[in-house]
Amino acid sequence: MIYKYLFLILLFALNCKKSISISMVTATSMSNGLPFLALEGNEWKAEENAQYVKFHIYPDEPFLLSRVEVNSCKKEFVDKIEVFINFDEVIRKLEFSGKKAFYDFPSPVTTRSVTFNFEKNQGVCLSSVKFFDEKKKELALKTPRVVEGSATASETSAPESSYHVMNLFDSRYEYAYASKFGMKGVKIDFVFEKPQKIVALKIWNGYQRSDVHCIDNGRVKSFLIKGENYQEKISLEDIMGQQTITLPKVFEGKNLSLIVEEGFAGKNAKGFVISELRFFDGKEWFLINPYNKIQEIANTNTNKFSTVGLSEIMNKSISGQDLLYTGDETGGRDNSNWTFRFRSDGSMFLEGKTTRIDSITSAEGIVVTHSEYRTIFGLGNYEIRNAESEKLELRIFGFLREMKTEDSTEEIYGDCNGCGRDCNKVYVPDSGTTEKIFQEFIEIEKNPEGGYIIKNKKKTQNLDFDALKMDFSI
Repeated sequence: MIYKYLFLILLFALNCKKSISISMVTATSMSNGLPFLALEGNEWKAEENAQYVKFHIYPDEPFLLSRVEVNSCKKEFVDKIEVFINFDEVIRKLEFSGKKAFYDFPSPVTTRSVTFNFEKNQGVCLSSVKFFDEKKKELALKTPRVVEGSATASETSAPESSYHVMNLFDSRYEYAYASKFGMKGVKIDFVFEKPQKIVALKIWNGYQRSDVHCIDNGRVKSFLIKGENYQEKISLEDIMGQQTITLPKVFEGKNLSLIVEEGFAGKNAKGFVISELRFFDGKEWFLINPYNKIQEIANTNTNKFSTVGLSEIMNKSISGQDLLYTGDETGGRDNSNWTFRFRSDGSMFLEGKTTRIDSITSAEGIVVTHSEYRTIFGLGNYEIRNAESEKLELRIFGFLREMKTEDSTEEIYGDCNGCGRDCNKVYVPDSGTTEKIFQEFIEIEKNPEGGYIIKNKKKTQNLDFDALKMDFSI
């Protein structure tokens, strides 16, 4: 009998995988549910026509990674797939074997985030995503439980799609809950479909899409928590990354309210922001299902693009050059090349490469020219201001990174997660790099000669172009 028990213990040890907890997983396109599905070994799909789909995974704690693997549930991948570890610390192109794409790292990599960019693969469908530890053993991926329920707030900043309170559960740093102007007394109500037990909260305090966003906006210092026969107070730290707060007393029930008591003031913006929220029941983390809200926003945006005949550019990449030369005898902009991606979920990415030439005439009459090469990356959201007369007017806003060099051959890469950030690690920009919050206004329409025209309505230095002649990226 003792041998039988020893055998069972040995069998358990051999089959028991080391596990990691992952509370945040998102994608730039989804059509059948939250992307947690792929980590749980279930089928997950992006929208059928979506390209450049990005799949972001944020583990709760750093871990050593020796191999990544994604498996297609529909067809073989036809274009390259890149993996980004810790945003842009490590960037690798995956290898292919049938419906499997993978990469084996020569040495294990300490991993805080993983992003897959599926490039021009269209109709992405995943049956699994796998990670392997430093011993080449597959890791068990623990994902949060998804429950049904609702969330409302006493006030919300505009546009609602970018700052709705359900954004607390969507795993996206570029979306968050933001109050309009208020701090003290602002109330967030959660209603669970079934009674829940809550022992602790995991909160990403402030607007964590970038350092500058976090500083610019207010953060919460303390909450009053109310429920059925329940009232307690918790305090939060003013830090980037996640923080776990154990409740003074266990909550049980269907109705929970968080009321702001104190806050940390933002540098410029009024109100406060919370990026993400998770609940812990003593055994596992859980969240309220945000999928219906995500799809509602995606459907609204898709319909408005369709109204003006621009549905084909949704979830694609378009590139082109400025139609107008803005230089003169003293110099100016010599060229301007741009790429834009507008996604149905309301997010957008832009990349611009421009050259500016300054000409100075010396006292001796000698003309000296100086060239400056600018590369701009932007990760943001868009708000549709008008969709009629075959034109689409957008307000685009978010985080902009600009890099200046005097060498035109220097290759600068910054797409990783748009220009996202590992929010558990404070970033110090290189010299020649500017990072800022931006807001611009553009107009998109079809070009009678083919392709599309994007006009810069404000003609600012952020978007260093007047009108772009665009078409699908080759």
